[in-house]
Amino acid sequence: PLQPNDAHRAMQGKGVMQRERERNGGGVMQRESNGCSSPLITWTTQQIRDMGYDTYKTLHENKIIQLAYVYKHYIDKNEEEEYFVNDIQTAELQRRHRDTIAFWREADIDNTVITEDILLLSMHGTDLQDNDKLVPTILRLFDFNAISDVLAFAT
Repeated sequence: PLQPNDAHRAMQGKGVMQRERERNGGGVMQRESNGCSSPLITWTTQQIRDMGYDTYKTLHENKIIQLAYVYKHYIDKNEEEEYFVNDIQTAELQRRHRDTIAFWREADIDNTVITEDILLLSMHGTDLQDNDKLVPTILRLFDFNAISDVLAFAT
């Protein structure tokens, strides 16, 4: 069985939701030899445990977790003002982005790669504190009969 210090370990074929569903239901999870760990898995697992599995499940089912991605990818593709954690990380990611585009331009011998589609977009939950950003994001994800329903959902 999993030991408390192994609670963050990934199980082959099981995502965080599946592991927490089993844990929440009292199921006994067996440790698999192919498990792996990462800071993201550890952080995500802890967040789910802190808020409770049922709360996380509701957020997941209602696509709340995807809002920042949907906003940046479909609503605001402006790459001009992207920032990531700090100036050093931002500069490094921008350099890697330029290198990636250069690689694909060089490798694209038959002109089929659309390098303009290689985007570097930062996603920040704080973007969604503004209804001018949140409402079009919600409209992209869900079907509402009236804009008043969207505003009620957003506030």
